Amino acid sequence: MSSSSAPQVVLRNWCIMHIPSKGSGIAIPSASDIRLAGNVYNHPSNPDGTGITTSLIVQFNGLEAITASRPYTLDGMSKAYARWLSEQNFSIDDPNHPLYEISCEAKRINADAPITATADAPIEAPTDA
Repeated sequence: MSSSSAPQVVLRNWCIMHIPSKGSGIAIPSASDIRLAGNVYNHPSNPDGTGITTSLIVQFNGLEAITASRPYTLDGMSKAYARWLSEQNFSIDDPNHPLYEISCEAKRINADAPITATADAPIEAPTDA
């Protein structure tokens, strides 16, 4: 990441989306062709809190997701998404895995939130109650 004075673009209440050529839905982090959906802050062209879906993720670096246009700092996974990951038995136990921190965050989040989407139901951006 560059050392410019621009504020970091932050994505809150986020989930990982798989958006193939047909349909879309939430996805486990090991899926290919993934994007993020959530509420963006400090974005150069969207007001704070706007629900967005990013362009394709090219790299994860801890809790930073990098697209072709910019990095996003991930701050607060959607509770519904964390619960869905748990129901899919998604877990990364190797601390050297590039998505280990995402798995740890999913485990820390309160899993009592109601599920607002399933793998068969596309979502625009996650919302937590």
